[in-house]
Amino acid sequence: MMSNLISDLLDLAKVATNNFSMSPEYFSLPEVIYQALEIVASQAASKQIKLAGVISHTSQLCLIQQMYGDKQRYL
Repeated sequence: MMSNLISDLLDLAKVATNNFSMSPEYFSLPEVIYQALEIVASQAASKQIKLAGVISHTSQLCLIQQMYGDKQRYL
């Protein structure tokens, strides 16, 4: 989490100096969502916080198997 915060701050500095770049690629949106939830869940568990989440409309989410963009911006 801390490394993501530092990375985001560095990205903001790059945007301010017009040096920001993205790495677009095709990726699975449901996979990235579950990866992001796992990151948060592991951090919550380490602090003895129980995390529960519900993704509604999972049938529609499954329709979006391929997205094109910078995968790291979603994590």
